[in-house]
Amino acid sequence: RLDYADGAQFHMDIVPSVPNSEGRRRLLEASYLDTAFADTAIAITDNEVLPQYLQNTDDWPSSNPQGYAEWFTARMGDAFLRKRDRILEEMKSQNTTASIEDIPTYRVRTPLQSAIMILKRHRDTMFTDDATNKPISIIISTLAAHAYHGEDTIGLALLSILARMKDAIEFDGRRYIIKNPTDALENFADKWEEYPEREQAFSSWLEKARDEFLNVGLLTEYGQITSILENRMGHELTEKARNSLGGSLLATATAASATSAPNISFGDEARKPKKPDGFA
Repeated sequence: RLDYADGAQFHMDIVPSVPNSEGRRRLLEASYLDTAFADTAIAITDNEVLPQYLQNTDDWPSSNPQGYAEWFTARMGDAFLRKRDRILEEMKSQNTTASIEDIPTYRVRTPLQSAIMILKRHRDTMFTDDATNKPISIIISTLAAHAYHGEDTIGLALLSILARMKDAIEFDGRRYIIKNPTDALENFADKWEEYPEREQAFSSWLEKARDEFLNVGLLTEYGQITSILENRMGHELTEKARNSLGGSLLATATAASATSAPNISFGDEARKPKKPDGFA
């Protein structure tokens, strides 16, 4: 782990790896599974579980961060393209000569990415005293990406994701399965069978997030809104969202019907990064 200066609030984890496209492709084909992302598969070391980690064997764990990034970008869909086009137009309006190819992926922040950041923040505050059972980031990111349907605003993306977040969780009668979208042989929920309390913690967190964000979406009084959000998002983040919107956290109709979708609004200004806790 490389820890950067405290002011940067950033660190980088480095894990030794070797290319593993051929080996992973063989295993996926033998199981009649999708091999679309096999070309970017890698094998990584594990000095805690595998005593023979010093030798390059077929027993090394598999990973595919490049393939996952490609899949995640695809899930952002048209929202990514639209946001990238807007960035290009802003650059041109400032007399900057640029093309689409000049805009790096990290410059484009979509509603899906922002919604995941909000959900992870909500999770962190809920599990401040229970790091062991805290839902892991790769599960939140994967389920959110599956549930995202191209919503244009962060609020709609958030509510849409929360409503469908369990759809990609499978249960075979014995264990829960959350497949790695780039390697179906990997189960992100593999620890839930050994530690059922972690599945229970995830379900409890999801229900809490659904209740709290839905309640916020239906409220119009600022005092009630901030009271709910501050409990889970923190005072500083809530104030930043309020200030970026000129005093309003939500944009709801004065007389919204019970069946209309709440329109939660969050600012889209640049965020100061903190230490990452997983993808997105």
